[in-house]
Amino acid sequence: MSYTRIVLVALCSERHLSIVGQKKILVQRLVRWRAEQDQQDRNDHEVPADFGNIHNSHSTELPGRASDMNDDQLHRVILGQSIVTEIRKDMLRTELPTWVSRAPKALGSTAQGKLSADQWRAACTINMIITLVRLWGRKDGVVKAMLDNYMDLVTAVELGCMLVISPGHISQYDFYMQRYLENFKNLYKTLRLVPSHHISLHLGEFLCSFGPVHAWRAFAFERYNYLLQRENTNGKFGEIELTKMNHTCRVANFRTLIQEGRIHAVVSDMVDAYSKFAGEDRRGTRIRDVLQWEKPVTAQGQTHPAAKEVVLEGELYSALLQLIDTTEQFRYVGEGDPRSSDQLFLRRKVLLSNRILIRGVSYRPSDFSHCDSNILFRSSPSSKPEAARIIKIFLHHRYSTNGSMIEETFIALQTLIPLSDTDVPHDPYRQYPLAVGFLCYNEYHTNYHVIRPSGVICHYAKTPMRVQRIHQPCIHVLPLDRLMKLSELPSLGAHTEQDIGIDASEMSL
Repeated sequence: MSYTRIVLVALCSERHLSIVGQKKILVQRLVRWRAEQDQQDRNDHEVPADFGNIHNSHSTELPGRASDMNDDQLHRVILGQSIVTEIRKDMLRTELPTWVSRAPKALGSTAQGKLSADQWRAACTINMIITLVRLWGRKDGVVKAMLDNYMDLVTAVELGCMLVISPGHISQYDFYMQRYLENFKNLYKTLRLVPSHHISLHLGEFLCSFGPVHAWRAFAFERYNYLLQRENTNGKFGEIELTKMNHTCRVANFRTLIQEGRIHAVVSDMVDAYSKFAGEDRRGTRIRDVLQWEKPVTAQGQTHPAAKEVVLEGELYSALLQLIDTTEQFRYVGEGDPRSSDQLFLRRKVLLSNRILIRGVSYRPSDFSHCDSNILFRSSPSSKPEAARIIKIFLHHRYSTNGSMIEETFIALQTLIPLSDTDVPHDPYRQYPLAVGFLCYNEYHTNYHVIRPSGVICHYAKTPMRVQRIHQPCIHVLPLDRLMKLSELPSLGAHTEQDIGIDASEMSL
């Protein structure tokens, strides 16, 4: 595109530049002005010189060569090749439960192609925060400001996507989203706000009016569009719609029919074959959408039909007796111990289980699945959450005082050793009270805990790492909780009294 001298004179005049000279001189004058403005903008929010040495001499170069990018692309570089490489390394070390849709291994490369919504969510709310807080959590200046800004966004997203919400959740969402956008404008001055940013400020109003987002968001429609795109059609419009409706109704009725107890028992092999044939991915947003329709805890863990009872080892048996004694005090004693006339012996034999479903999510012992055995739990309703791994799931039968048989599922755990008081200040993750998690030592207590399934909070993402100033190897624990209670939300100081001091009844659909 060529400009006339009249246009170039007008451009120079608007920028208070000299209008004397031929077209070539005017163009050079405008180019120099543009370069000076770019340099000034860089100085206003430039990444510091040591940005490339945040962790082990990281640079901010992109996967391509700098010569392949224009000035605008270079100006927007935040996560370069070396940072993305660190994210990929942490991804390989991270253990995620099987229900979570993983981000692609080639994250950040052009060869990967387009990411799904679930992959974006995993990358941004799990993988990136694990790495960025590890690398930038103890830095100062612009780097730390960018991390704080990003963590405000992640926190707002996690609060806005809770399966159960309250006015307190909504108030905190509004606080973090507002702060994110205000700081975003100061940090990234050359970037413009887009309509999505404006809409995000109104999400609190929608949450108040309609409840949790899983009841009205568009993921279900996007998922159905994907299914429609996979269907083979003959292109005869007018017939496709009716055919699709009939087919959908038949599939829905068939799925309901084969889940009926008596039918399922007869055709269980066919049901398993159909499930593999259907091949529908129920991870990510899909599992989140169906969680609320599941029973809180299944009646019992799943066992093999030919399973035989085994004898609990001494330490586990003592832990089980101690747990039952907290709710049925002095009613049971250990086998072989002296007892009174109104006490019963607690059976030592149990049926081992390979999994248990809690709110629709499968939990398994570490011998069967390392990823599905990492959990957060509470030993009592008032205790703080602890990180542990599941060692055993077992069904236990005991007689009550009236002679009836009580069947109950229990979970045996080994807890991670928490950081000492001297090492807690060196944990970079604890400065963000929501959505980031915490560090423990990479070592388990040798003693066992036994809990009821109701004590399980959620799975967590487990990432081994080394942290400066903490001499022992650590484990990063990232809770994957979507049912956070209002009492667990951090205080916002004066903002809390103003916005959270309202009706705190929880809302769910």
